[in-house]
Amino acid sequence: MSVQTIRLCSLLLKEYFGEIISNVGKTVMNLGQAPLKLIWLESKEKLKNCKKALTVLIKHCLVTIHKNSGGLTEYKAEPQRILYLLRYPKYIYIAKREFGDFGEQIIEEILMEGILTADDIIEKVYNRMKNSSENRVADDNFRTLTNISEVLVEMIKAKYIIRACVISNESNESIWFPSNIEEDEDVKDIQQIATKFSVKLEDNESLEPVSKRRKKDPVKSKEDVYYVVNSDQFHLYLRDMTILEGLKTHYDDEKAAQLVLVMLRLSQAHLWAKETVVITKTDIVEDLCPKVMKKGKLPKESCSTLFSTKEDIEEYLTFVIEDNSRFVVKVDERSGVGMYRVNIMKIYEELIHSSLASIVSDRFGSQCGRIFRLLLTKKYLHQKQIEELAMVPAKDAKECTYNLMTNNFIRLLQYPKGSEYAPAHTYFIFNVDLEEIVRSTIERCYQAIFNCIIRRNHENEVHKILIDRKTFIDAVITNLRLNSGDQADVEPQIEELNQSFSTHDKELLERLKKLSHRLELCELQVDDTLFLFQSWLSISLYG
Repeated sequence: MSVQTIRLCSLLLKEYFGEIISNVGKTVMNLGQAPLKLIWLESKEKLKNCKKALTVLIKHCLVTIHKNSGGLTEYKAEPQRILYLLRYPKYIYIAKREFGDFGEQIIEEILMEGILTADDIIEKVYNRMKNSSENRVADDNFRTLTNISEVLVEMIKAKYIIRACVISNESNESIWFPSNIEEDEDVKDIQQIATKFSVKLEDNESLEPVSKRRKKDPVKSKEDVYYVVNSDQFHLYLRDMTILEGLKTHYDDEKAAQLVLVMLRLSQAHLWAKETVVITKTDIVEDLCPKVMKKGKLPKESCSTLFSTKEDIEEYLTFVIEDNSRFVVKVDERSGVGMYRVNIMKIYEELIHSSLASIVSDRFGSQCGRIFRLLLTKKYLHQKQIEELAMVPAKDAKECTYNLMTNNFIRLLQYPKGSEYAPAHTYFIFNVDLEEIVRSTIERCYQAIFNCIIRRNHENEVHKILIDRKTFIDAVITNLRLNSGDQADVEPQIEELNQSFSTHDKELLERLKKLSHRLELCELQVDDTLFLFQSWLSISLYG
């Protein structure tokens, strides 16, 4: 674990959980794996605060528990899961896009709490939707609870939510991330919970809140099963979207990119797979055009919006397999039915080459970028070959290779003609070590995200008084508009409050807003690059 990784993880913990938990988490990361007493002594926090911090980190799956050879309980930090905090906004966006408002609320509640039981999820989402301004009037409680439970079941079936912990009510033993996933049993339990909640709400809604009723008469459900957000499934979605955007640029055709995306979805390849399983043409056609007629002609209303006929699909299949990149290959043809496979690793390599070449061009200029792309393509070249193939003057080529070599973007290999490494009898070959560059670029991404967060926090701290005053006045204006019957009566008061800011204050607030937005956008874009490099590294190592 690098120093930069620990710094960024510590800063993220401080952003989301506060100073104490950040301090304890940083101590656990520095120690690697340690018992409670050592963590308490090194963190210099109160024992009570240290225990509470570890409890929160364990609940959010950011720290895991292990038993050493002597039977002593030790705690180990999971820095990769801590870095996933950067992608929580993307998880929420994906949930809203795939499952609607209920899916968004479910993911938000689980991310806030770490792990939750099914009845807690349903209750919290119901109360949140009921108390929101657009859902204050709930005319049908049963329908709302049924919708929440249905969306929760869909997310469990799609593996966006998985079991995190099963606690036995008899022995009080806990099993984390059990392998035996009983989806059917989970579905029945969730449906029963929704039905019981709706009955209780119909009887007692005006008397007392749901949480108090649960204490008096708790819902008898499988309360020992806790659920957590499955980051791998969200990353699978992000992987497909990354590939889709890359292929749109490569093919310059949305239909071709969407066709490859359909093949990825049909193959259900795991997150770090180098290539998909074999997919038949029949499966692709049936997915894009489910109502296939016997003659092979498809009505337009039965197909996707992009492909209108079977011949259109076959034409694009031919287009993608004949492309020189060979991202999609035709494996076999049995009984006239084509069989295809998507080479995920090759797609990622192309994306990595493009990203690295862009980074080099931005940092060192177009000539260095040209030489770097040449080395990525040719693999091994000596100085004279670089000058000729890149069409760069000898002096400029030597300067570029020196800059790239000192910044570890290329390396120099020495191959002696004999037993001695004398310069006159040695071949000097330039080469690109892709894995080493990817690892160093990942560290630079960590540094960039860290700098963005620090800069944003600094600006907020410097102008804290002005921001707090703006927040207070906005809250007062909102209350005036909500509580006033006639808007014309409160307009003079609102105008007077708005005029309490000088022209300089308004310009400063606008500048802070733009800067904050730019820094947040920068974090998201750097995280996209970080995800690309981390995915390629994981596929090359574990695929």
